[in-house]
Amino acid sequence: EKVLFAGSSVSLYSILPEKLFQDQTYKGQYYSHVAMAPTDLYYYREHISELKPKAVVYILNFADLQWEYVEVKDGKTN
Repeated sequence: EKVLFAGSSVSLYSILPEKLFQDQTYKGQYYSHVAMAPTDLYYYREHISELKPKAVVYILNFADLQWEYVEVKDGKTN
């Protein structure tokens, strides 16, 4: 079974791939580029389809949401 993990470069480092891919019950592969968003998978759909994964898992890292740039004033975001 092949499982394709996708996400930004930040998420790649947060999932500890050497530990994640240590399990021998599936073949894991990571698909990533800097600042990758879930919608970017659309542009890779043909290549992903050729890989024939059993599942595609998008790893979300909260650092990718860039909360540090959100300004909150009087309980509202700008």
